[in-house]
Amino acid sequence: MRKNGAPRLWLIAAICTVMIWLASCSGAHPEANPQETGGGGAGDGIRSEETDRDANGGTSGEGASDDEHFQAGDDESMNGDRLNIPYDDLLNREAEWIAGLQLASGAVPMYSAPNHNNGAQYKIVPYFAHFGLLGLLEKPEHATVVRRYADWYFAHLNREPAEGVPAGSVFDYTADADRRTETPTGDFDSTDSYAATFLSLLRKYAEATGDEAYLIAHRDDIFLVAEAMVATKEKDGLTWAKPSYRVKYLMDNSEVYMGLVDMEWICRNVFGDEAAAEVWRKHKEEVYAAIRDDLWNESRQAYAVAKMEDGKLHTPDWTRFYPDATAQLFPIWTGVLEPDSDRAKELYERFNEHFPGWVKLDKGDAFPWAIIAYTAAVMGDRERTDQFLDAVQKSFIEKGHPWPWYVMESGATMLAAAKMQQEAAAE
Repeated sequence: MRKNGAPRLWLIAAICTVMIWLASCSGAHPEANPQETGGGGAGDGIRSEETDRDANGGTSGEGASDDEHFQAGDDESMNGDRLNIPYDDLLNREAEWIAGLQLASGAVPMYSAPNHNNGAQYKIVPYFAHFGLLGLLEKPEHATVVRRYADWYFAHLNREPAEGVPAGSVFDYTADADRRTETPTGDFDSTDSYAATFLSLLRKYAEATGDEAYLIAHRDDIFLVAEAMVATKEKDGLTWAKPSYRVKYLMDNSEVYMGLVDMEWICRNVFGDEAAAEVWRKHKEEVYAAIRDDLWNESRQAYAVAKMEDGKLHTPDWTRFYPDATAQLFPIWTGVLEPDSDRAKELYERFNEHFPGWVKLDKGDAFPWAIIAYTAAVMGDRERTDQFLDAVQKSFIEKGHPWPWYVMESGATMLAAAKMQQEAAAE
């Protein structure tokens, strides 16, 4: 999940989040300056997920409060019986919703309605779109949506480097209510994760469709994107979030690891270029070693949330949902950790010990956090995954996808449901 904004006191961020959420529930449409909505401890450089996602697209005013979400999923989820989740129906409904977000240009905005607190504009954040489309590819019949988006992404690459702007990066955009007029914001939440998740999307597209010719036709652009992914990589093997934000996040670097795995795969299996594959394999091994050796806190038995510019590590606090606890799950679903490893099992169980209510959307954060459900699915935890899917069906999907449902939540939900559908089919 993404972070954004300059550091500020966590209490102020929490209060602002509650105020924004209450406003959205009363019909207001929140929009904040992403550079003024960060969370984390004073001066710790940690950006706030809750305030960022409100800032990046609060639109509906129909979303339930966290308590209401808990009630909505309370009927069956914890009674010990296996839920009968209609995986295929859920996948089809979410695929239609994600596909329906796409603009004429190919861009995929965060939500289905414009943000009226921001001039009735849609917010286009590539990172969020990538997760939505990774989920969408679980229904390959919608692959043309992904290809059209990739066309948009390639067409909007920053092809020449500038101060704070690596070549191969892509800005966030806004789109007017006409769904046609798009304007760059001139900034991005990160350069490492945007590029990494796009490369993962390209690999999945090639595997789902067999359309390797599309990647071959965009070979030079793909290498440009890959260079943007590691443009902020330092000698310690970790990447800054972006040139102007020198924090090395566990979340970002886990995604970079996954992107490097996929870039190596593309070079070897699509381009047939072993020399290039070896270059990206080396980057992958360096990032992997840095996460394993530099970010792991042995005394806390958890990963540091981030490494700061001065080299200090942000000590994880398991009682803080975001970013500390949620960050611990990123090495699991990105493949840094094998799901059957002791470390993955211990981290996953500790997360559930501290936030057992996430399956019912009860965790002190109004957003569903479907990426947790995907992690649960990767861990083979069908009970918790199904409880979450049941809760979001009742609270969001069956109610027409009210905010704070948005494209990333939908895509991660599809990933979780598809994983469980595959597991059920194998039984």
